[in-house]
Amino acid sequence: MGEKERVFRQFSPLTCQVFSYILKHRPVSRADIGGGLYKTAMSVKRAVEYLEEAGLVAECGIGQSTGGRKPILYTVNSSRYYLGAVNISTTYCEVAVMNLCMEILMIKDFPLNSYSVPDQAMDQVAEFFHQILEELKLEKGQILGVGVSVFSSFNRESGKVIRPIILYLNENWVDYPIIRELERRLDLPVEMEKGTNAAAMLEYEYGKARDSERMLYILCAMNIRSAVVMKGELQSIAPYYEDAFGHMTINYDGEPCQCGKYGCVDCYTTIPAIMEQFRMGIKKGRSSILAEQVDAPFFSFYDICRASEEGDVLSCEVLTSAASMLGLALSNYIDLFCPDMVILSGLLVKESSLYFRVAVDTAKQKSSYGVGRESIRFERRGSFPHSITSGAGAILLERLMGKG
Repeated sequence: MGEKERVFRQFSPLTCQVFSYILKHRPVSRADIGGGLYKTAMSVKRAVEYLEEAGLVAECGIGQSTGGRKPILYTVNSSRYYLGAVNISTTYCEVAVMNLCMEILMIKDFPLNSYSVPDQAMDQVAEFFHQILEELKLEKGQILGVGVSVFSSFNRESGKVIRPIILYLNENWVDYPIIRELERRLDLPVEMEKGTNAAAMLEYEYGKARDSERMLYILCAMNIRSAVVMKGELQSIAPYYEDAFGHMTINYDGEPCQCGKYGCVDCYTTIPAIMEQFRMGIKKGRSSILAEQVDAPFFSFYDICRASEEGDVLSCEVLTSAASMLGLALSNYIDLFCPDMVILSGLLVKESSLYFRVAVDTAKQKSSYGVGRESIRFERRGSFPHSITSGAGAILLERLMGKG
């Protein structure tokens, strides 16, 4: 019997619910668990005992008394079982091992590009994974499985990659059976999810959106990707594409896009778009503290962000223009889904407070749903430094517990 079955399928749905509650509210008493799940004290007691016997939870202290005996507190045992996590992006691949508290213990990465062959990439994933186990002194039997975040959508029945709107890697990735190939190399169960979906569920279940009912998660970097979570369920919005939001038309007579359309969100709001607009400004004679660097091989998006913080007018204008277009597109999403939380994540948001601020201000101004409301929370970045990679592990754990 595999680790997945041995550790989790022996449990009733209630026991899995109790484990999930402890994971999300740790440290917590049995009384708090019963109150949170509306379950009897005896049923919670049995469930906690099962979880202790399996090595999944452990006592961690004594809580405050509310009039009687001080309660025992429980938390997740972070040193018995572990999760593998892989993020297959368009420019890099991260391989990690996490504990059950969603903490990455070790992570390794290698680059990917249009010449990367999937079989070689899977070989490298397996090599790094085994290196991590050796360095952490872990046995493979302690790993419950491997979660994979993938750059594209995929067929859930076959585990094969589906062509995205833009094929970011090469043709060899189309219909490539990632799940089968990783299971063969790792000899562990593998679960897969679109990268932004995985990051969104991580945030919804364990991060800033834990109290949210309807969340929009927007990742802003080399392209614009999105996910929608409502009442704990990923919504199958554009199920075959992760980048559909980025290819929403916001200017029908606008710039040509790689997808073949015109005026897509990606044409104005991404890192490549910002770099191109900045270079165009310099060619037109605009002044900037970066003017002499713009054609240098080391010139990057980070330079524009730093220059904007120093008050460079062109840098500020380019970032403001890009963020305004994102905010306009975001306002349409807000009017459609009426979220109570919007998380903007990704390299653009991480590196530029100006980009985040302008995007949010524009979305608030343009959204009909947001008029006169304070109910929408906008968050700059999530709670986890490697959100898509950690999200892969979180998706795995949720499915091991019978969710999703």
